[in-house]
Amino acid sequence: MASAVDDLGTGQTQIAYLTPVAYIDARRKYGVVPLVAPTTDGKPNFSLVIGVKAGSGIKSVADLKGRRFAFGDEKALLQRAAVESMGLKMGDFSQFAFLKHYDNIAKAVLAGDFDGGILLHSTAEEFKGRGIVVVGSTPPLPSYIFAVHPNLPVATRNQLRDALLALKKGTPEGTATLEAFDKAYDGFVVADDAAYDPIRKLIAPFQK
Repeated sequence: MASAVDDLGTGQTQIAYLTPVAYIDARRKYGVVPLVAPTTDGKPNFSLVIGVKAGSGIKSVADLKGRRFAFGDEKALLQRAAVESMGLKMGDFSQFAFLKHYDNIAKAVLAGDFDGGILLHSTAEEFKGRGIVVVGSTPPLPSYIFAVHPNLPVATRNQLRDALLALKKGTPEGTATLEAFDKAYDGFVVADDAAYDPIRKLIAPFQK
């Protein structure tokens, strides 16, 4: 994501699909322009959750103190901030590791390699039938985002925006394109920078 931020900001690319934290970084450094955000169930939000294995005896977030925990990317500030917002600090775990992808985390928890892990809500739902149980969740957070270089011509920016807004599930082409990003996405809405203020506040204590 760091290279995606710099490529967009320096004009190597003109449009990028960014995590909320990457977007905030790109906005601060380069003044990139928010374009559209994907929706799940019609809303441009997602939640981060803590997942455990069904039957593990872990019933609450507090039960994970002294246990093994899986994160995704070591540089993902939002994951650590989300876990702390639910009442757990890194020092509370007997062991933790970074497994890169949410699917890896879910599989590792189900395999018993870790007692809990941070997941996207959509990933937890995908693995629910295989035994993932949610014991904690953040409030709804603003979604991933498409942002563009500030010097991209307005007419081109608007064409991109309108093309993405036109994508809906219901046609094979629309469904395939949306699911290429995430199986839970069902469309896009115009993105607003102010919507990302809650994440700015959440990650502030973790920024150097």
